[in-house]
Amino acid sequence: MLENIPHFVFSVRHLTKSVIFGTNKLFRFPKRIIKAAEEDEHLISRPAIAVKRKRRLLRAPYLETNVKVETKHNAEQQLFKDPSGKFSWRNLDVKSDILIEKIRSMRNRQKRRIANTILLEGKNLIMEALAAGIQLQHVLFCDLKVLEKMPLPDEVDKVRISTHRMNTWSLLDSPPGIMAIAKKPTYEEISKSKDSNILPLTVICDGMKDPGNVGSLIRSLAAIGCRRILAVTGCCYFWEVKVLRSASGAHFYIPVYEDISWNRMLDYLPHDFFLYLADSNVKNQKNEESLLTTCFQRDTEIVLVVGSERTGLSEQALQFGEQHAGKRLHIPMANDKFCLNSAVAATLIAFEIQVDEFYAIELDDAKLVSSYVQAFSELWPIYSYKHLKRVRGTQPFTILLAPVCETDENKLSKAECFSDLAKLKLLKINVPKYPPLTRSQYEAAMLIWPVAFHPNKRIANLMDLSIFSNADVFNANRYMRMCIDSAKKVEGQVGVGCAIVEPKTGTVISVANNSLTSENPIQHAVMCAIDLVAEFQGGKPLSRQCSGVLHAEKDKLSPSSGSCFYLCTGFDCYVTREPCAMCSMALLHSRIRRVFYGYPVNHGALGSAAMIHILKLSNHRFDVFKGILADECLQLEVAQKDNEKIDNAQKKLDNYGKILDQLKSVEENDRFSITESMITEILEDVVKILAKDATLLELEAPLIIVGDLRGNFQTLLHIFVKFGWPPITRYLFLGNIYGDLSHFNLRTVALISLLKIFHCDTIFLLRGNFESSVSICLPSVSQEADDDDACNFSALFSEMFHHLPLAAVIMSRIFCVHSGISPMLVDFDQIRLLQRPLHVPKIGLIVDLLNAEPKSSIQGYVFNEKSNSNINNLIYGENVVHQFCNDFAIDMIIRGHENVEKGYAFFAEEKMLSIFSCLNYEDNNEAAVVEIYPTLEIQLNIFRQSESSSN
Repeated sequence: MLENIPHFVFSVRHLTKSVIFGTNKLFRFPKRIIKAAEEDEHLISRPAIAVKRKRRLLRAPYLETNVKVETKHNAEQQLFKDPSGKFSWRNLDVKSDILIEKIRSMRNRQKRRIANTILLEGKNLIMEALAAGIQLQHVLFCDLKVLEKMPLPDEVDKVRISTHRMNTWSLLDSPPGIMAIAKKPTYEEISKSKDSNILPLTVICDGMKDPGNVGSLIRSLAAIGCRRILAVTGCCYFWEVKVLRSASGAHFYIPVYEDISWNRMLDYLPHDFFLYLADSNVKNQKNEESLLTTCFQRDTEIVLVVGSERTGLSEQALQFGEQHAGKRLHIPMANDKFCLNSAVAATLIAFEIQVDEFYAIELDDAKLVSSYVQAFSELWPIYSYKHLKRVRGTQPFTILLAPVCETDENKLSKAECFSDLAKLKLLKINVPKYPPLTRSQYEAAMLIWPVAFHPNKRIANLMDLSIFSNADVFNANRYMRMCIDSAKKVEGQVGVGCAIVEPKTGTVISVANNSLTSENPIQHAVMCAIDLVAEFQGGKPLSRQCSGVLHAEKDKLSPSSGSCFYLCTGFDCYVTREPCAMCSMALLHSRIRRVFYGYPVNHGALGSAAMIHILKLSNHRFDVFKGILADECLQLEVAQKDNEKIDNAQKKLDNYGKILDQLKSVEENDRFSITESMITEILEDVVKILAKDATLLELEAPLIIVGDLRGNFQTLLHIFVKFGWPPITRYLFLGNIYGDLSHFNLRTVALISLLKIFHCDTIFLLRGNFESSVSICLPSVSQEADDDDACNFSALFSEMFHHLPLAAVIMSRIFCVHSGISPMLVDFDQIRLLQRPLHVPKIGLIVDLLNAEPKSSIQGYVFNEKSNSNINNLIYGENVVHQFCNDFAIDMIIRGHENVEKGYAFFAEEKMLSIFSCLNYEDNNEAAVVEIYPTLEIQLNIFRQSESSSN
């Protein structure tokens, strides 16, 4: 059988173990498939489920497997631009691209959770994420056409990969051709995107494991406005690719809380709520009365528990229901042999919130129906439910009495008309809450209760958009493009264009924009367009200067009635974005006929924040349509925000440059002044840059290595003057740069941070033992800064320290670290895979790298009992250093941390070098830095107080 597949060849390294079990098993479950013609060392492990997909297995020219990958931080790569110049991308570097490591981690659920990232596959899903404000990190695509009309920000890393690699990396059976790695949104971000009109409904998922059912449930609950979803421990991961795909972007509009135990469930629920358990499992019911159908009221907090597809609710869920007076729910089925899956059942129950509950009675005698209907109508008129018929005309006849929410049952039963009906039982039934507007709504309502229906063809045509012909759509796009062209003329703010059109003749009356709002804040595009219409009709404009043009001639239009127009009566308005409240009211008073806008905004008054066009108390109403050339209209705002970002970034860099020039020329006794807001911005920007560095830096020579500076600003200046400022010279600092336990030097902080911002590829920083949240003390900040309140800096410093890398490897031969090595370190991948920000524990690998110290009088690893710190410090002997160098195939370890009198000290037969770069820190000690040449030759440079330097 192997001979029938000439394009594939099995790897020899995996063949030996599999041959024991036979050739057939090797063929059915291949461990690795690679290209026969070329070798690809960047292969990534596939999930075990991939072996079941034979079609994809034969379609893909190669699969990824567990091969040790040594990725490097992305160097500056060539960017390509599409012919239109709208976006740029880069090609994947299969030898050193760090993106490969990210893709590997994305295939593991646990790593995805730790990294707090999600994988989005498909253009529509990515567009939903962008619309919801989700932050994308990388976008991988095959064909440039798929990026057209996608408003991707410039900071998103757009990477083009081959179709074969896309087929291999995709977790879907049918790869969509585009995928994105995004930051998982927080609950606060999702809550902001939710509509304010939400239902008081919380859904608890108990043991749901099918991704398709979970995605369908999320989509349905988001559609009806569910408040939140709580997933009990044991459910499938709600951010899986298949769940995301099935939910079609609904994740971004409803908060989902996962891994919640029943013991902690009350922490996520409102104080007062009604509990319902959706479970039809006969084994779980105690009696027939416990299995009942009920309905909800919209103004009560409701918690709905949905069970597993197979086993129903768990015992813990049933106990929770008993403790909180939960009621069981049941969906009647015509055939007991069939059942609904959990997603469909929960959706039906959730939509049941849209019905109301009524008191009713049943009669068998048809002669009594009319008399009782007349009596009930006089006693309990239902003015708010005119769409309901009072009687269900099938025997036994059911007659509605009054809404449960508006009537007391005791008063109802004491009514005089019940004297002859003592034997009749009072019922509670569900009825449609709202009148049907379309034929489909009428048919659905009739399944619940008879309703009156008066067809409104206009509403039906509006809902399915059949009211517009192809010519109407073409003209609408043409008018909106005129608005877009006008909006593009606006400078310094988000451009908005507006056009007023007479629809019968297709004449454009006026086109305006908002270019004058900087001079007059009420000169919005809509206001200017209406003002031009008034001028067209011979009125006096409100403003002498208006940002728009008149397109129609005064004698071109003539009123059909023979009298003058009243402003915009019978006209259509086209505007690039949703009008605000002021503009919406102006359109209402102008008697506009219809409004078409491109995209909604949070403060919009025609659908988002309000709906002025359908106010009940207003004397004029009009139709509103959104989504006309929405992508092109939205691009106006995106482009303006990009320009503002560029301008703000340039201004910030100019300010940074002035501070950097001041620091380069400052003398030792000069006062250095910087505002608190400026140092805050510097630290925030440094954190963003440090987050892009790898936890284990992999560097090339030549390089200058600097040990502990302990905030010594003058020594730092002397090093830069002697060896050259970045980017001419490349530097690696081994930690404890900014200060010690007594204080941090603000000048050193500002200089190192600014150099990292301007030259992030030539200056690299490692973390030291003083750079932790427990050792921050900032008296020098409050002394040197203009603002005496320096407490806010503590959190910023902590954030920066937690993002510092831990170690570096130079040309795979020299290992650089702040202090020591660890018995827990068996592979450099352990450091590579550490996800920052990192908090320092009391014991473990991170503590050892920052605090462990060498000692010649011992063998192996020993705890330092003389340590004054509350952290468990290790000390290690020379044999440990020799063993470490042999195991990791390196020539030398260079460390800082230790104050050595001569500035440097060798250990373990020159296998370890300790350097200290803070001059005169104690007892006139000397300082040293290490210069590494491309040939890996090492030169020690020693600094003394009496002389500038000596080698």
